[in-house]
Amino acid sequence: EPEFTELIRRALELEGFEITIERVAPLPDVKCALDCATWDIVLSDHSMPGVSSTDVLEVVQARAPHVPLILVSGHIGEEAAVEAMRAGAYDYVPKASLKRLGVAVRRSLNDASERATLRQREKDLETLHEVAFAAGRALDPTRLAEFAVQRARDLLSADGTWLHWRDDVHAELRLVAASQRDNLAIEPSLGERVAIAAFGRRDVVTVEDAISVPLFVGERTVGTLSAGSTSPRHFTPQEVRVLALLGAEVGPALEAGRLLAVAQRAANYDAITGLPNRASFLRKLGDQVQDSASKSTTFAVLYADLDRFREINDAFGHDGGDAVLRELGARIGRTGPETLERVARLGVDDFAFMLPVGSDERKAIRAAEDGIQFLREPFTLSEQPVHLSASIGIAVFPTHGSTAEELLRHAEAAMFAAKRTQTRYAVYGDAFDVNSQRKIALLRDLRRALETSQLTLHYQPQVDFRTGRLVGAEALLRWAHPERGMIPPLEFIPIAEETGLIHQLTPWVLKHALVQQRIWWRSGLELRMSVNVSMRNLRDPEFLAVVDAIVNTAGVDSGSVTLEVTEAAMMLEATRTLDVLRRIRALGVNISIDDFGTGYSSLAYLSRLPVNEVKIDRAFVMDLTTPGPRAIVEAVINLGKVFGLRVIAEGVKDAPTWTHLHALGCEIAQGYYVSEPITAAAFATWATQSQSRRSP
Repeated sequence: EPEFTELIRRALELEGFEITIERVAPLPDVKCALDCATWDIVLSDHSMPGVSSTDVLEVVQARAPHVPLILVSGHIGEEAAVEAMRAGAYDYVPKASLKRLGVAVRRSLNDASERATLRQREKDLETLHEVAFAAGRALDPTRLAEFAVQRARDLLSADGTWLHWRDDVHAELRLVAASQRDNLAIEPSLGERVAIAAFGRRDVVTVEDAISVPLFVGERTVGTLSAGSTSPRHFTPQEVRVLALLGAEVGPALEAGRLLAVAQRAANYDAITGLPNRASFLRKLGDQVQDSASKSTTFAVLYADLDRFREINDAFGHDGGDAVLRELGARIGRTGPETLERVARLGVDDFAFMLPVGSDERKAIRAAEDGIQFLREPFTLSEQPVHLSASIGIAVFPTHGSTAEELLRHAEAAMFAAKRTQTRYAVYGDAFDVNSQRKIALLRDLRRALETSQLTLHYQPQVDFRTGRLVGAEALLRWAHPERGMIPPLEFIPIAEETGLIHQLTPWVLKHALVQQRIWWRSGLELRMSVNVSMRNLRDPEFLAVVDAIVNTAGVDSGSVTLEVTEAAMMLEATRTLDVLRRIRALGVNISIDDFGTGYSSLAYLSRLPVNEVKIDRAFVMDLTTPGPRAIVEAVINLGKVFGLRVIAEGVKDAPTWTHLHALGCEIAQGYYVSEPITAAAFATWATQSQSRRSP
């Protein structure tokens, strides 16, 4: 009634409320009022002409579910009131007790406000999940840590937030990111104190003015995320939950970023000199080739080999040789960051330097002379002076090569010429390539081998570390030359790639490997088949259709077929590769990154590449006793777990290597300790025997 509505207004105004009130009776008017304006609260009688409070409650829940409804009625029993509140009404106030109305309204508004805040936080958290996921995929630990503390402070309306991470080297928590409100001075010890407690207890810790949650990766505690206030404050259970959920997102992503940073550093830089390594140099050289080709500019590459460096190792030991290399790297680093970006250590005593755009033969010769002069300052070992000299080869783009590999190979050929003639440096010339005629003959024979039965496939088993069970095989091409005997793939595959013959060679291998796979499947030997693919194949617009046709004709499950692409190949054309690999994956065929750990771009692109497995390069697997390779292997295995990829270790040569890799959690082994590459017939026999012993 209008009179009672006025009583309600007065009762609430006496409680200090400023009120806008609208009285609606028919149900359609209730719907219209809720649709046309935003309300803080709905007061309803229980029984009205033609409508009940239940009808009103249904409308409110449908149109304004976050607005509380309070029953104000004089004709309702206790059971009906309880039933209404179970249905969603917030409270019940008898008409005879309007003094209680103000308390009920204030409580309902406070609760509604808290629920609205929580909804907003949950909405923020949904956004946070997306952003944290994206940040985790980007694997930038610094950016993710800064993001985490900023969002934690916003979500909890805290004065300060801190992210601590375990420093494994010093066995202590280290502050990696912090955020605090402007003009507020908060003692870092506040976050540190509660963080240490949460890390030690492996549980949430709250004190009078701070809260901290531990960050986990699996069962391992890796850090803490903390929030604090400059004044005493009680953090609600909802706020604890929000911080814990944020920590659950941040912990694994940060760990993945840390592992990537370790692997990236180890894979991209030489451990002794601190200089970029061959993989890094090839990437930069490939980029420069593409840029110079598009702009019709020139540049030069120098390839330097330290003369008689082995004599230093013989006289002072490998530690002495490493000390000289370490000091050489430091001297190069002191010349400036621009130089550091253009130089690399390629091997034991081999270095390369890429000159800036515009460099021609004359400038390259001057640079070679400067390099020789740079080495004349003696090094000191055991208080004895040690002198270095070098032989340097020069190759200029595009005169001496149109690809990164060709330029480096020709610069190396020029270096050998300089070493033979003792002229200190030499510019590449065709006469240096003593193998040109031999290559032509080899190409002619390889074409003939494709048409005859000289080419065969051998298969190397892949077994599960945990069970010893055979799970796959890699098909490896072998060439039995009628006059020269077995010719190694490293000798004829590069020729096939350079001449385009690879476009016939790869389909031949894939076809014969899948036919053999079908034969084995029919005999009960179910395993995956892996085939190597050249970057030249991925550039071929018809390659996708060729793969699809061969898989369908062979009658095998596409999900049991894996194409292996080397990391170095992906590194040179990462953007282009990404599109081709996605289309191959759309066929259901698996993709494997071969020789993983030797390049930079595929590490950065790992989260984007549509790959199913990574194969750790055999050079690292076979040298697990050295800190650098061991760090790469461990990081790659852990990264595989983070991204849900199969990890295969190539080059498992003996029992200690097997045991070490098994302990690190590697999934699949391939190498001579399991079996050398063998013929199809020998493979079937080996498989039958391996099933009985279930271990290599």
